[in-house]
Amino acid sequence: MQRIQSNKLIEGTLFVAFAFAVWFAMRVAKTNVSRQINIELVAQGRGVGDQRWLTDTTAEVAITIEARGLDALFMKKFDRRKVPFKSVDFINTSPKHAYVIRADIKAILRETFGSEYSYILTKDTVVFPSEPMVYAKKHVNVMGLEEIVLPLDSRWVVRPKLLQDSIMIYGPSELVAACNPYVQIPKSDWKGAKTYELALLGINKAIRTDKHWLPLSGEIAQWTEEKFDKTIKIKDREISVELWISGPMNVLANESFLNSVEVSWSLEEERYRIHPQIENYNVDLLNYSPKYVAI
Repeated sequence: MQRIQSNKLIEGTLFVAFAFAVWFAMRVAKTNVSRQINIELVAQGRGVGDQRWLTDTTAEVAITIEARGLDALFMKKFDRRKVPFKSVDFINTSPKHAYVIRADIKAILRETFGSEYSYILTKDTVVFPSEPMVYAKKHVNVMGLEEIVLPLDSRWVVRPKLLQDSIMIYGPSELVAACNPYVQIPKSDWKGAKTYELALLGINKAIRTDKHWLPLSGEIAQWTEEKFDKTIKIKDREISVELWISGPMNVLANESFLNSVEVSWSLEEERYRIHPQIENYNVDLLNYSPKYVAI
């Protein structure tokens, strides 16, 4: 008898619980909740459309959220007010603005919070503070010249230099102004004429340029000192002039070198003055004799 009464009590409790659940579900199903909040759209990526640069990646927007039924019980998720999104997917650009349209804002909200809610916005667009991208011409510095080791008795015939020592860059004005591009010469033993293709460094990823490698060339030669004789004619006299010259060995050893040495004279008071001149800028005249010839 007691067992029968216990079973009836359990059945009664279950019936009451079921009836309450049905009543609660019907009440919740008829529940409509709306909530007005301000959220911050946070753009991930400051460069948009190759045209504008976001000076501020956040923009505030007022929205009304509507929910029905069980969804109304989970409105607490909207306490998280910062909503990140990818700039490249949603931000549009015009010549003067960077903005997100209403339909895309709703798409961002559905992606973040779910599509079971209704999102009502008062604005057609949300504008992000931005500035136009700019062009600038930048000089390229050469680093690492002190790392080059020259062979003994060698000097530069052509000092290392870039065949193109400036580039055009494109990007946000703040980064363009701070940009100092350079190339780095690797540590090496330089011999003869050499050309390196060097990577362009010091460029922020947000800056664009059509150059990523720049050729750098230079040439060294073994240096020597030699004495040469050149005969000149003053009036009816032949004068032998000794020239002590320093320069690249391959230049001084060339038979035609003396053709690049011009020796002239001028009348100075009561004597003739000798004027040697060498056309090759890599060659130095150390001394010569005589400097004067008596009349």
